[in-house]
Amino acid sequence: MTTFNWIIGGERCNYVSTDCGRSPKEKNDCTVRAVAKCFDLDYEIAHKKLAVLGRKNREGVNFAGKIAPNLPLELCAEFVGRKIRECLPDMKKGRYIVRVAWHVFAVVDGVVFDTGSAFSFTYTRPIRMVYKATSTVPFDEYSNSF
Repeated sequence: MTTFNWIIGGERCNYVSTDCGRSPKEKNDCTVRAVAKCFDLDYEIAHKKLAVLGRKNREGVNFAGKIAPNLPLELCAEFVGRKIRECLPDMKKGRYIVRVAWHVFAVVDGVVFDTGSAFSFTYTRPIRMVYKATSTVPFDEYSNSF
């Protein structure tokens, strides 16, 4: 894990480069990493749960259509169209999943968590949607889905 710091509006902001413990065989797994970080889950548990929701190994998934409706998330439309660096001061508390074109990543208490290779996606693309976690328990432990 590598942490980068920068200054936005006079305040220090952090970006943590992490793969959240993924398998070297996996790819196109930004949704798994974002869900794992947002809900403080092990990567493998998030991977298995998202497979039940329709994510296939080594393939991306429609986060807005397949995943988000099945998680305890609320939409935060006020961030749409802005860059993440503009929004971080408003995300100092809470757990978020941020969707940009072709990518999602987590923000936890104002810190961005993503892979270093995705840095350009994270900072150059306008936000499509932000989802705020409304619970720390993303999956019903009594559910038959796992």
